[in-house]
Amino acid sequence: MILVISTFKVKNGLEAAVRQAFLDRPHMVDDAPGFLGMEVLVDCQVDCVFHLHTRWTDELSFKSWHSGPLHKLAHRGIPKGLKLDPAYTAVRTYDVLPGDARAASNMNQELPIVKLPRFLAGTRSLHWLQASFDGGIVAANPAFELLLQESRGALAGQSLWDRMTQADAASIQATLNSENADSEGPMLLNFVDRDQSVQTLECHVEVRREHFVLIGEPVREHDRALAKELLELNNRWALLVRENEKNVKALRQTNEELDIALSDLKESHWHLRKIQETLPICMYCGKVKTGDARWEGVVEYLKANSLFLSHGCCPGCLDLMNEQEGQV
Repeated sequence: MILVISTFKVKNGLEAAVRQAFLDRPHMVDDAPGFLGMEVLVDCQVDCVFHLHTRWTDELSFKSWHSGPLHKLAHRGIPKGLKLDPAYTAVRTYDVLPGDARAASNMNQELPIVKLPRFLAGTRSLHWLQASFDGGIVAANPAFELLLQESRGALAGQSLWDRMTQADAASIQATLNSENADSEGPMLLNFVDRDQSVQTLECHVEVRREHFVLIGEPVREHDRALAKELLELNNRWALLVRENEKNVKALRQTNEELDIALSDLKESHWHLRKIQETLPICMYCGKVKTGDARWEGVVEYLKANSLFLSHGCCPGCLDLMNEQEGQV
């Protein structure tokens, strides 16, 4: 374990504002890999001198946090116009030697388990990933990077939703939008590596003010087989749903066409039945009365309302047509 002590002196009388900023800190560092805890000390004789103590599992974890994007975000609460005395500003790193086991135990009990990932930054068994609510990956430990076949730091800036199966990405988004966002139990989540192979982890979701954390571990071989089978079934179900939607659409279109054809058939049948039964016809001009109370010629009526008529010429009309053509 290492101890990092940052010392600075407020130069322009904003000591009270700095104290309040530490009290209102956003706790972004709490979930950083390798972070163990922190204390802020104020000099009793010179109250403008501050000492910030942070404890880490190793120096690499501290440097990764200190050079990362969340370190800058965590300092947004610094009072505007703050000026520091450069003669007092210093950052020193100390190795902590093994001491009283009881004191070390008390030190660890200060930190709430809910806010402290219980693994080291370099672990290969537990997977840790921090992301913003829009899915942007902020940081991930080496175990997660190895799982997704990425080099160190390459996951930062990528979209988490693009590195998960579509169903599981939607499940995580639904969890984040629920009233109780923190997952009560583990969730089997499927991630996609660079070869487009699916990797399954048993994960817990913890939500913070401005981001959320995934903590996962590999599933056992039996669980892995079940997860693979579940994923295949889910993919088959999604395919069947899409095919069923296409079939329903085609069936609906066919039914609409059949309804139109049936309506036309019923109308033609009504007119044919009227012709077979009784058709009102004027005894003087020969016009017939239609269903909407209009009067029109028999020929026009039959042309418009009968499906059983075909064109042709009677012998008399044929002779007349030939005679007219001969005159032309």
